Amino acid sequence: RHGDPVIAMFEDGSFIIVWNKATPREIVGQCFDSIGSPTTEIFALSDNTQQAHSWVTEPVLTLIDQNTFAAGWTGSENVFLQRCSRDGVKIGPSITLGDAYSRPSF
Repeated sequence: RHGDPVIAMFEDGSFIIVWNKATPREIVGQCFDSIGSPTTEIFALSDNTQQAHSWVTEPVLTLIDQNTFAAGWTGSENVFLQRCSRDGVKIGPSITLGDAYSRPSF
């Protein structure tokens, strides 16, 4: 089962969709042009080996500027953030923001 899709749109009408993927359990995204054609393959945002969580959920998405976005999600015990370029390339490693039980807001 896939779920929790979130969308953010750039000024030129291109957009990104991020959602949680059931198998394997991860947060993924895909970028599209202004008419809805994919401009990237589906790419993983979460890093299961580094974060060692058994589930991921509740993705959030925000544009930092017209070339960068950030996606966040909840893992088994923590909340994570990953910055990416508008074409889905990760900028640095994901960041642990805090534990999932305190539910910080983005």
